[in-house]
Amino acid sequence: MRIKASLTVVMLFSLIAGQVYAAETPPIVETFACNLASGKDAKDIESATSFWRQQVEKLDNVDLNQYSAWSVFPVRSSLPADFFWLGASPNMNVWARGAAAYAQSAEGAAAEAKFAKLGKCTSNVWSSELLYGEAPSEENESGILEVFGCSLKKGKTMSNVRAVEANFTKAAKAAGIDMNVFRFSPVYTSGEADLLYFIGHDDIAAMGATNTEIFTTDATRTANQYFSLVMDCGGGVYSIDLIKAGSVAASE
Repeated sequence: MRIKASLTVVMLFSLIAGQVYAAETPPIVETFACNLASGKDAKDIESATSFWRQQVEKLDNVDLNQYSAWSVFPVRSSLPADFFWLGASPNMNVWARGAAAYAQSAEGAAAEAKFAKLGKCTSNVWSSELLYGEAPSEENESGILEVFGCSLKKGKTMSNVRAVEANFTKAAKAAGIDMNVFRFSPVYTSGEADLLYFIGHDDIAAMGATNTEIFTTDATRTANQYFSLVMDCGGGVYSIDLIKAGSVAASE
């Protein structure tokens, strides 16, 4: 669309953790917040996303083949959107070439025409960075995401952000907390949030267990509270389902 911790959460983290290549950017993630047109529902979303996947598979473009996509639905959220699209590429070059190939193709045009009937979407593009944990191995195709949108307080900088992140990750590592945390930084965005944080879980129960560990461990609870000294954040909980898993390009 240019309009699913396990991964889906697993597949997501595997991709956005990225592989390191010389002279390439971190992984690129695009997000779409969408509101359904009158009369449209989850069946229409499934139809549009399935059609999109079929069209991209027809193209068989080396860059688009590396693109992964997920549909994301609010569980607890204050954001005014019915659903979200999350798409990720290994780096900026792959993302841009894939976008061009899609936009210039009949298959892409057909997929976009179907999305246009589904509703209206707004989009943002981010770069991703793994802050804590490791990319899990591929397993399930669904999961739960905690997503936090944060804005820096007046006078605070990314140096302050990195300091509280480092403090938290040190405390979490010492406590042996098992989770994966990613920070998304803006590339092309509306400016409504300076940063996004994604935390993935297998399911709601796993999310509850991890957060209970964080909040009942003195060091991680205190370190978590330090974020509020640097940023104002709003959060939500979302279910995530895999639409298309990206392939891994062969090494040169």
